[in-house]
Amino acid sequence: MSDIVPVLDHARSLVMLEQVAGVFCVALDVARPVGLNANRHARR
Repeated sequence: MSDIVPVLDHARSLVMLEQVAGVFCVALDVARPVGLNANRHARR
């Protein structure tokens, strides 16, 4: 938890978009190596 909280509606919207983008980036970072590894095993 943090003591810094967005107060205005625009700031809250920006924080929500940033959180979604962060989750998306982590998902891509995990999915890319997993997909490459699965592709390599499928070719055998």
